[in-house]
Amino acid sequence: KAIGEKKDLEESKEIGDIDLSQIDPTAKRERVKCSRCEKDVLEEDMASHMTAHSSEILPWLFLGGKRNLENDQELTVRTNITHVLNLANDVNPHQDTVDLVTKYNEER
Repeated sequence: KAIGEKKDLEESKEIGDIDLSQIDPTAKRERVKCSRCEKDVLEEDMASHMTAHSSEILPWLFLGGKRNLENDQELTVRTNITHVLNLANDVNPHQDTVDLVTKYNEER
């Protein structure tokens, strides 16, 4: 570890020491606004980003995976999910997620 830290210190540069003149300012990648969470997402990453959201099956029923279960905003603010039915043996919410959802539901 000490060797890596020493190497970082020796080879690191300050942003002012880097020549940025060759960067094309028009090479900026396109971003789009996600309709679900309103975040700006790189256009080429939108399909992957959408998997972070649960799928609304009915107005009161959502289907999602572990990634959705670990997304606090998705569970509470955006979808108002009050209960989670877990059918997977290997996907159990962390206690802090359980506590957060419980507290959110008690405050509603």
